[in-house]
Amino acid sequence: CFWRPLLHAMVKAYLRYEGEKSIGVIASRDCNVEFDHAGKVLTGTIDAVSGWNLRSGEQVRSLKTWKAAERVTRLCTCGSLCAVGYSEGSVRLWREDVVQQTFHGHRSGIASLAFSRDGHLLASGGCDTDISVWDTVGESGLARLRGHVDQVTALVFRGERLISASKDRFVRIWKVDVQLCLQTIAVEKDVWSLALNKDQTRLIVGSDKFLRLWAFDDDDEEASFLGAVPRPQGQGNAIGMVCVSVGEAEMLLCQGSGKTLELFRFQGKSQIKNRQRRRRKKAALKAAKKATGTDADAVEAEAEADDDAPHAADEILFVAVHQCAAKAQSLAWCPQSSLAVMGLSNNSVECVKVVDDEEPFKEHDGIELAGHRTGVRALAVASDDSLLMSLSSEAVKVWNLSTGRCVRTIASGYGLCGFFLAGNEHAMIGTREGHLELYDLKVGELLDKKEVHQGAVHDLADTPDGFASCSADKHLRFFDITFTDGRPTFNELEERAKDFPDECMAVAQSADGKFIAVSLLNHTIQMFFADTLKFFISLYGHKLPAMTLDFSSDSQMIATGSADKNVKLWSTQFGNCHKSLRAHDDSVMHVRFLPDTHYLVTTGRDRQVKLWDCDAYTMILSLSGHASEVLALAISKDAGFIITGGSDRQIRFWKRTSEQMFLSEEKDKALDERFEAEVERDDFEAKGEVVSMRASRRTIESVKSTEDLLEVLDAAVAEKTTPEVSCLRVVRHLNTLTSNNIYEVLLALPFTHAMILLRFLCDFFEAVSGTAKPGTEEFCMATLDTPCQAALITTFVHHAELAVVVDSRPVLLRLRLLMRRLLQGERDRIGLNMAGLQHMQRVLKRSGHFHDKRPAEVGKPE
Repeated sequence: CFWRPLLHAMVKAYLRYEGEKSIGVIASRDCNVEFDHAGKVLTGTIDAVSGWNLRSGEQVRSLKTWKAAERVTRLCTCGSLCAVGYSEGSVRLWREDVVQQTFHGHRSGIASLAFSRDGHLLASGGCDTDISVWDTVGESGLARLRGHVDQVTALVFRGERLISASKDRFVRIWKVDVQLCLQTIAVEKDVWSLALNKDQTRLIVGSDKFLRLWAFDDDDEEASFLGAVPRPQGQGNAIGMVCVSVGEAEMLLCQGSGKTLELFRFQGKSQIKNRQRRRRKKAALKAAKKATGTDADAVEAEAEADDDAPHAADEILFVAVHQCAAKAQSLAWCPQSSLAVMGLSNNSVECVKVVDDEEPFKEHDGIELAGHRTGVRALAVASDDSLLMSLSSEAVKVWNLSTGRCVRTIASGYGLCGFFLAGNEHAMIGTREGHLELYDLKVGELLDKKEVHQGAVHDLADTPDGFASCSADKHLRFFDITFTDGRPTFNELEERAKDFPDECMAVAQSADGKFIAVSLLNHTIQMFFADTLKFFISLYGHKLPAMTLDFSSDSQMIATGSADKNVKLWSTQFGNCHKSLRAHDDSVMHVRFLPDTHYLVTTGRDRQVKLWDCDAYTMILSLSGHASEVLALAISKDAGFIITGGSDRQIRFWKRTSEQMFLSEEKDKALDERFEAEVERDDFEAKGEVVSMRASRRTIESVKSTEDLLEVLDAAVAEKTTPEVSCLRVVRHLNTLTSNNIYEVLLALPFTHAMILLRFLCDFFEAVSGTAKPGTEEFCMATLDTPCQAALITTFVHHAELAVVVDSRPVLLRLRLLMRRLLQGERDRIGLNMAGLQHMQRVLKRSGHFHDKRPAEVGKPE
């Protein structure tokens, strides 16, 4: 017989690229701004929260989870605690840059957050119309409030009650402990903001051109309508409001969706009475003029009786308006320094100081140099990988790659392409106006500007003695660069200019200097010999224009990316197409080969960055992180990192790590992500009272924890040991569950395993109470919190089955007897400890060596 050797293909390993940092975003449009307890400004920067120093304008802290699918949508602070809402529906509590808790309770993004006054409760309102109330101390969900039919836009606590507003034109007042809506207030327009005055007796509702005022009476549970106050100079909807104290005056700041910040003053009791008196006089005079043949005194008395009730216009008075530099997205207030901060739509933060004066708004330093006002259109890396240049419609910015700080900002034209000149002290950019602009980066000034094209300069390509430019005016032009006393100049080589029948979209020259390729609007790519510009070959195949192209380092392959979503790989020897790759779900904007490899990086309008193996024609990995189309791409000289920029004004760094990755493992991860999405979708479609009203929701972590618990229960049943040892193993695993996911874990537990769990818990409680004699001291040190919580949740979830199953009655009776005895003992022990501590506190107070509380150190913005 013949033995035929089995050939095993060796699995190829790649080095993984991971997100390292992101710069350029100061305040994203989808998130509000806040102040932390130290006086720093917190802003949402796409998928992270950044803390900024107002004095220096620099970023001083960052809260990031490195999960690309999450976008920060809402911020709320309470002391040192910061609640962050994300686009996938989760809420994280941060303290000192560390995640303390994570709550999952919404199907879509978080639209509003609010802490109770003591910080023990947190309410979150989502775009899914639900309101979830969380216990930040117990780390669990308390209630889910349903009643709104549109996005919940604002939340505010008033004592034990929660007030919510929505785009469904309703304001609802809830009693949280009984999950009951006490009052529903209808408003004429969509409601965007809520505010309570200092003593919480007035509720201000912001919607359109009017501020509506409601009054709370201690004797009456419902709020009564006082009237509407016009916004005389306001623009758009009132998207943000905050009641502030400036000196001894109580004021209201109202942020419109336009460029205005309005200031209103709350009137004192004497001022309100004076305004009411003047209003009564005017009403009486008006009524007297209309009255014919009636008693004037009776008319005046009737007018006085009608106007005794308070009016909104008597209590709130318009003071002044401040014009912002751009449309505002949110508003925050720092009471220690009387600063109002607005997050603007142009990726900047504006700050004003509010004083009780004739001119209440005083200018203050804002944050604007750390990012572009518009999207990033082009990127270029210096030859020594020390600097990064980014272009946008208004400026050229130079960044330090190691620190990520902006070191130079130069006003420019609408830059579409650019590169560093030799020495990395000068830069050349091409603009949409058809200009070539030469900048001295060291001093930040424009050295030369020439209008060489009649249309937009779409691309620039390095040549051995200069560079080439292609434009929408159907011309390809060449320039040489000369240095005189260290000062560069560039001049056109008119004899090498070339005309084309259609607009030029991109240009590139091969590494060996042999070929130059130009992409045209007619869907073709034409290749020429670089020395003579003699035509070599034309590449056909794209259905739409190729937006970008690049040569490999060995000049054997050229890649083209098109608006038809495809990337084609061509041979430079014969012009044949090696492979056509369906690269993106939208237009391909950039393709670049990694130096000395056939690995290709592509970016597209589908917000993705992808890495391809052009020898195996397979995708290596996909990098997500941008919130909009990716328009710019640059790669370091050693391929150590990839840099991308987009319309979201974000510049992201993807660093090459030493971790090896295999394509089969990446496929398994993709399947896990699909499984997680299916799990969450099934959870959203679940019906029933218990499921629909719980505050938390099912996640992939809770599903895996349930599987682990099932394995532990089965192993404990199969063990041939004493009941004490088996139950101890089960309780150890229960103690690993967190308070915010134990409900979801036990909710998915089958009834048969729920009965097994209850029996083990009975054995554990019996061992702890001392009726059994286990040979271990672990029972003496055991905590009862999690086991008791697990017993109550399991009984509640399966109460319908437990009520009809005969075998469950003895277990429940035994469980009730043991838990009552143990919990009563815990209650007595806690009471004894509290009494002892109170006695020690009284003794220390009498001795004079004890202070109740250290004075709080409240920071101010620097």
